[in-house]
Amino acid sequence: MNQRLKCEDPDRTAGCTACRPVHSVDKTVDHVLQCRSPLQRGLLIERLSSFTATLREWKTAPNICQILLAAAHHWILTPWDDFEFHVPDNTPSLQLVLSAMKAQTEIGWGLMFRGFLSSDWRRIQDSFFAQRTGISGKLNTGQHWARRLVSWYFATFRIAWFQRNLDKHGAEEFGQQVILKAR
Repeated sequence: MNQRLKCEDPDRTAGCTACRPVHSVDKTVDHVLQCRSPLQRGLLIERLSSFTATLREWKTAPNICQILLAAAHHWILTPWDDFEFHVPDNTPSLQLVLSAMKAQTEIGWGLMFRGFLSSDWRRIQDSFFAQRTGISGKLNTGQHWARRLVSWYFATFRIAWFQRNLDKHGAEEFGQQVILKAR
């Protein structure tokens, strides 16, 4: 008498429903971006395909564009944080680029999606803006560029999270009720 009963939702402990037949994966922040669900993968690959255009619109240094795009593709498509990228010897600001990559490796490439960026990326972008004529103004700074990049990463996660919720709960109230009753 007067005892609390512990009730568990079996779906909560079962892990990701899209990955469960093959892998028993916890539904973590990282997994939302790395889920093997075809819908989730397609959505994120589509988002990444516009990443280069977004970086160009922000007047990003070309060497950073290649590295950030390759890192994002690698991290989303591979669940390990072992990203390596060969930087050509003729890369502008080569030492700063290598320093940024080393610092980001220490932080974790996957943590970029959580807003953890090496400050070296900002310095490379500041240097790029300073070398370019016709690029000036308070919006064309490494700091503003880094803020936009972090916002893009957060928006990418938010899109992935909403897609995960649509997959899990349905697109409309009726669909959500049907899915919940089916459990």
